[in-house]
Parts: sequence; structure tokens; C-alpha cells
Amino acid sequence: MKNFAKLLCLVLCLTLVLTAASVAMAESGATDELAYTGTITMYAQALSPDEPTETNPNPPTAFRTVAEEYQKLHPGITIEFIPQLTGGQDYLTWLKTRIAGGQAPDIFWTHASQINGGYIPTGSTVELSEYLERPNKYIEGNEKWIDTFYESVLATNRGPNGEQPVINADYVGTAVYYNKELFDKAGIDMSKTPETWAEYVAICDQLKAAGITPWAFSFGNNQDDTSYVNWFTRLFNTNFYYDEFEELKCIDPNKSTLNIAEVVVGFKNGYFGVDNPKWLAWWDLMKEQVKNYMPNDSISAASTRDTVASMFYNQQIAMIWEGSWAVRNFQNANISFEYGSFPFPYPTNESSEYATDFNSAGCVGGPLAAFQYAISTERANSTMTNDKLEACIDWLMYCTTPENDSLICNDNMSFIPTIKGSTPLEANAGLVSLLEEDPVVIDDGMMTLGNELLDVYYRTFQQYLQDQVTMDQAKEILRPAVEEALEDAMDNIEMDLTPYIKTAETAE
Repeated sequence: MKNFAKLLCLVLCLTLVLTAASVAMAESGATDELAYTGTITMYAQALSPDEPTETNPNPPTAFRTVAEEYQKLHPGITIEFIPQLTGGQDYLTWLKTRIAGGQAPDIFWTHASQINGGYIPTGSTVELSEYLERPNKYIEGNEKWIDTFYESVLATNRGPNGEQPVINADYVGTAVYYNKELFDKAGIDMSKTPETWAEYVAICDQLKAAGITPWAFSFGNNQDDTSYVNWFTRLFNTNFYYDEFEELKCIDPNKSTLNIAEVVVGFKNGYFGVDNPKWLAWWDLMKEQVKNYMPNDSISAASTRDTVASMFYNQQIAMIWEGSWAVRNFQNANISFEYGSFPFPYPTNESSEYATDFNSAGCVGGPLAAFQYAISTERANSTMTNDKLEACIDWLMYCTTPENDSLICNDNMSFIPTIKGSTPLEANAGLVSLLEEDPVVIDDGMMTLGNELLDVYYRTFQQYLQDQVTMDQAKEILRPAVEEALEDAMDNIEMDLTPYIKTAETAE
């Protein structure tokens, strides 16, 4: 409730700021540049303003507030929000159908990768690089709009030839949320938050010495609960393999992640797989956590995200690793204690011989949330004209001032505003520093090489943590599953990987 009260205060303050800004804009005469009059339609995804209902008593409303202020500056323009799709409708199918009929929204939510990868028909969206070079007239002193975005955000969106297909102004991250009362009871000084795995273990030791169970993670058998294992593989692999990343991205060297073909090549060339001890080295680190710092029998089929969350809400554990959306969950659960957060720790040589110096805390998450919007071309929306396009650009500039970005993103309580100078919710403030880190993510493909391999990997990891199999036995269980998954993947990849796969001769 305290955090909710702080949010209300923030919303009120920012609303006052918006009103003052609107008056200043009107007085400056900055409203006379747009030739377009009419309606701009926008599909804002999870940030779409809505009316309260029984099932959703606190829907987002901030985008409507921002639109109303913009419409005061531009009386001839109306911003019309398309309601968020419900009832299991497939968004991409809906969007492609609208594009095919020339009826796509003027502005719509999409991942940049869906445009760069061709999932959205080519020529359907405006390439925004030239507009990002303009000044954002709604930000005093700004010379180039692009300068208000973090490079890590721009790099994630960037196309193969440097294109910027979307305007992206929020971030979905993960953090360790901790119970301040239990930390105080254990005498833990949080004036400096832990960054490394060794520092995290030291905190776990302090909690344990005070009779407090440090943390847990879910390990149920449904598909949703496998996400934690995927988070761990990304966190540790990105750190362990960081110095080899240039070799791993052998097909598309301009990206900060690996595509599925590069993952397969990585296995074939021995970077990933059971014969490289680095690949499963993080399992030992996690076994130490399970044995020393988690509830008894935490690694079982009965352990789910809901049961772990319940432990945190009921103060049975002091920490939980969750996404930035947890703040909204905490409000809905009406938790009675104050909480804080810090980025999940990354390994160093102090904890593993395979660790590098890279801070991989930001690799679980990224600018892949709700505030990523493309503008339709005339092909996708038959009503799009040059004047209307200019108005769409102007509206997005207005949305991406630090004040407006903060208001819009914080209203949802799930995402972090990323325009430089914006203010996140206090509970997620510690995640902003991750935007300045290298956006590299090294994923070994457990979620993309097929569910059969994922199931074997997941089950074997569980057995290892429970001392039902040794590491050598685990490797022999995984070996045939990995080989079969790689064969299936190579059959489905429409390119010849032979030039990238090392032979005995090329290895020398």
C-alpha cells in the first residue's frame, strides 16, 4: 500500500507537469507545424487505456491523459486507442489481416524483430531513422530525438542495415525483490546492493544465520515454470561465453544475440553440449543454493510460480527473482511489508573458474515490452498520407518526453520507462542501470531447439539437484536428446551450415 500511495503521488505530480508543459507549448507557438487534421488510430497493447471492470479494477489510463493534453495542443487531431485484444485472439494474425486489407492502425505495437525478420509484410512500416535525427520539439534543448534513447535500446531494435523500425521507450526487466523487514532483522546493510554471485551468497549466509530462509525459485512441471531455468541459462551462459561471443555469432555478426542457426553451429563446434564442462557449470552453483539457502523440498513438481510467490507474500522467504511486472502483483496481493529490488547477481571468478568480467544481469529482459510502436505505410493503411505521417511522428515525440514516458509506463506498473531522464517506480529503480550495459545475450537454445529436449534437460536438472543422478550420468542422459534435437533443427533451417561447422582440419 505504501508503494501504491507513492505511485498515486507520482501520477498526480506528473499530471501537473503535463498541464504546465501543455501551457508552455501553447504559449511558445509550437502547435502550428502540423497540416493534418483528423484521427490517429493506435494499438498500444498493454498500455492501452481502458475502463475499470470487476476483473480489472485498475486498468491503465495514463495514455488517455497524455492524449488529452496533446489534443489540447492540436485541436484538429484526435487520438483513438484500439482496445487490447482479448478472448485468445492471435495478435499477429489480426495485424496481418488488417495490413492485407490496408486497414492497419496508424500506429501499432510490434517487436522490431518481427519487422526485421519479415514476420510482418515488407513495406508495411515506416523506417524511422531520418525522423530520429530531428529534434524533439517537446524536450527543451534537444537537438536529435535519437539522443534521448539508450544505445542498448537502439541496438536491440536495429535492422541489418541500421534501420530503426520502431519507437521503443520501455523495458521489461527482472530483479531480486527483497523483504526490507527481514533484511533489517538479519542486519543486512543495503546501502550498496549486491552485484556479484559471491556477494549474493554472502547475503544468503546472513539471512540463514538469522533463521530466515533466503529464497526459492519455481520448479513445477508445467511449461510456464520452465522460464526460470531459461533465465538461469541466459544469465550464466552470457557471462561464461562472453569472451567467445564474436566466434559464436558466425552468421550474423551485427546482432547482440544468437539466431537458431548459430546456436546449432555452437553445439556442433563444441561450445555448447555435454562435452564442454562450461555448458553445465552453473548447475553446481545452483545445487549449492538449493542445499543451503532454499526451503526443504523446494525442487519438486509441487513448486510453481504461485507457490513461490505465496512464500514471499507470507514472509516465508526473504527474496524472490521476478520480472518488473511483480510490482503490480505485489499491489494486487496487498502485501504488508516494504520491499526493494536489485538486479540479479552475475558470476565472477570468485564463484566459478568459467566466469568472465561481463555483467550479465541485464540479459534476462530487455526493451521488449509494451512501448514499441511502428507506423503504417500507405500499403498497410490506405489513409496514411505524408501529412498524417508527420502527425504520427509528432504524437510519438510528445509521448516520449521523460515526463510522459514515466507517466505512461509507471501507470501499468509492469515496465520501466527508458527515455533518458525518465523516472521509474521506486521498486524498479535499480534496473535502470542495466540499460547502460552491453546488450549481449547468449542463449543456448533450450527454448528453441524443441520441447522434447527442454523436457529432458529440465527433468535431468531436477534429478541432479535432488542427488538422484551424478553430473556424468546427467550428461549421458542429455547426450542423445541433444543430438536428436540438433538433427531436427538442421533439417528445418533453410541454409547450408557446413561452411560454419568446424572439421578436424579447420579446427587445427
